[in-house]
Amino acid sequence: MITSEQEKRIKNYLLGCGLAINIMLEIKDHMIAQLDELMFKGKNFEDAFDEVKKLWEPELKPARMFLFSAGRMPKIQKKLISKESNIFWMKALLFSLIVLGMFIVLAKTMNNESFSYFYKAYYILAFAVVTYILISNYKIFIIKRKFRHHKIATSQYLISSIFTGLLYNLLELLSFDDRPAKFYENINSSNHILYAPFLWIIVANGFLVYGILAFLNYKKEVKTVENFLKTN
Repeated sequence: MITSEQEKRIKNYLLGCGLAINIMLEIKDHMIAQLDELMFKGKNFEDAFDEVKKLWEPELKPARMFLFSAGRMPKIQKKLISKESNIFWMKALLFSLIVLGMFIVLAKTMNNESFSYFYKAYYILAFAVVTYILISNYKIFIIKRKFRHHKIATSQYLISSIFTGLLYNLLELLSFDDRPAKFYENINSSNHILYAPFLWIIVANGFLVYGILAFLNYKKEVKTVENFLKTN
């Protein structure tokens, strides 16, 4: 059986590899099971630990975080983050296209003034929802600061996008004087349609929804490691 001191060594080794705490705890459990098996066969802890580390070496070797990033993280963590990120982007893109389609339909069926009211109400509501999510979960930022030397969860690498989305949303709010009218005119114009407003809606809503999904997932991941955070 693994002693508490040996378990601490495993934990420190994995954190030293750059793993987020939630992934570290999962891999630690796998390592302990492998160590128990090797030690049951007669190996001492040091030899068994060296062997287990070699088994995990391909997954724990450093990999570039992002395409143009100088930072590095374990390969297994990068794969998990990429998988999460791709799912979030797919959902965000789908939502953005739905919003764009909704705006196009409403611009075709409403008068200019009614469409402008709806357009503004949507972005005010979106801004309010995101602001509420951030304020009501302020404790997460306190925890994040307390454990600033380690990432608590994999989604922590992605949550900054919620502030990017909030910025896009704020820019939309500041441009209320002409943006709804220009969109309405663009849709109902018999001349050449400009596609830049479409792209803006997709980007603005995409970052916002992506950020919300990443933040809520981060909140869920933090809950899974609450016991560890309380005892460390």
